[in-house]
Amino acid sequence: MKPTRLFASLLFVAMVAGCTATNVRETTPAASTSTIPTPDTDGVVTRFTKDIWPAVEGYRAPGQGSPSYRRYVAIVDPQLDGTAWNALFEDARSLGTVGRNKETDEAESYPTGPLNLAATSATALNASTATLVICYTYTSVTQRTINDPQIQAPAASEATFELAQDRNVWYLHAITNDHVVPSCQADKA
Repeated sequence: MKPTRLFASLLFVAMVAGCTATNVRETTPAASTSTIPTPDTDGVVTRFTKDIWPAVEGYRAPGQGSPSYRRYVAIVDPQLDGTAWNALFEDARSLGTVGRNKETDEAESYPTGPLNLAATSATALNASTATLVICYTYTSVTQRTINDPQIQAPAASEATFELAQDRNVWYLHAITNDHVVPSCQADKA
């Protein structure tokens, strides 16, 4: 095959691969409640359930430059410095992960498959910040050592998401207090 034909063929394959549609899983908004004295007139919970949570859930695995990466970056507080940005990424990536094996530094229990938002509760809201406590479900895989069998089981966790408002748009600022709970209940989160 001549070099020009080979180049043209490779260019065609690259263009077709680059234009292939990707499947983006639609998420169902979770139940939401509010324990704040004023209603959610700023759309914090709506922004969280429609934009922020799907972006966090969709970008738990590295894939810099991917559509999931661009979606995640678009919801992160633009005021975060590099250290805080990296810490937030690690917190998002670690959602549902429990324990570390001290010998191998491997997670002892981690989620497999999607994290499903089950409940969202706004616990604090002011002009520039908001705090949401969320509960999410997933299938957990536990494996103490590489030689042990994997054990899969339904699991649930709660976490606190701190949002910051910049130019009238809510962004993810921090994730804290991620911990396992027995189950998610709309009125508990």
